[in-house]
Amino acid sequence: GASLAGVAAPRLAWRLCSLRNHMVNKILPDSAVLADINTDFALRFESVDTQPAARALPWFLFSDGRDRDPDWDLAAAEGISLRRHGDPGLVSVYPGESCASVLGRILALAGRGDVDASRCRLAW
Repeated sequence: GASLAGVAAPRLAWRLCSLRNHMVNKILPDSAVLADINTDFALRFESVDTQPAARALPWFLFSDGRDRDPDWDLAAAEGISLRRHGDPGLVSVYPGESCASVLGRILALAGRGDVDASRCRLAW
């Protein structure tokens, strides 16, 4: 995963290498996420200090409708969308957008204003 705590960079710069293999290796079989690893990859919130509220956050799926390069970088990507699993609602992630901005909008979509985004991270 990529910790967002203390990230000051104004751009999303999570490098997502070997996405399909990583998903197979890291997402447990009993996960609530039923992702098609050929088209989507999953991210979920984790708390950096084990906040129960953050642990209860839902999974999200990124989907951009294109073949993924192993060196694909969110900072350089365009038209990336984020949707809650099982929910058609989308959140777009734009080049140059700060991590805090993305987290804030995702938390709002999840209805989780009780979670401190600065104390959370995204894991995949």
